[in-house]
Amino acid sequence: MEWFYANENDEQIAVDESAIPGLVEIGTIKRDTLVWTEGMADWVECREVKPELFQSRPAAPEPLESDLNRPTITEPGSVPAPPPLDAPPAYSVRQPGPADNLALSSMICGIAGLVLTFGCAIGLPVSIAAVICGHKAKKKLEEHGLSTQNGQVTAGLITGYIGIGIGALIGVLFAFGMFAAIMEDMQ
Repeated sequence: MEWFYANENDEQIAVDESAIPGLVEIGTIKRDTLVWTEGMADWVECREVKPELFQSRPAAPEPLESDLNRPTITEPGSVPAPPPLDAPPAYSVRQPGPADNLALSSMICGIAGLVLTFGCAIGLPVSIAAVICGHKAKKKLEEHGLSTQNGQVTAGLITGYIGIGIGALIGVLFAFGMFAAIMEDMQ
């Protein structure tokens, strides 16, 4: 049997009745979420038609005053009124962390170091800068008790170390070639 529930944006979502317990379990459908199915005269709170799903759950906190002004859905298929324009956005803005600039610098220097290692001699110092920035970013993350599993830091360190390795190998091969050329000239 197909059911509908109204999410936080008052959008009507169709689900199979067998999916409702799982949606309650993960918190998508709450006690006061409006639901409707064919044969019902109006939308009602889920706890009224499916009380067995909420018996072991604590009661939800009292609604805020802003929730009391929420438009209600009166018939299936109707379009709910949009939220008031002064309502806060439904998303949050991520604040920059303590190591974001260093992590980004590490990643950019690591990639640039790899590219420049093959093109000119400045690739090796740029790769070294990537490794230094990467380790400083990792240290700052640890100091602030944050996860050191930052993708930018990891990318910067890996590409930096690879750039150093390739740069050192090219340097050794260049020195060996110069040494061989000098030895050949001496004979």
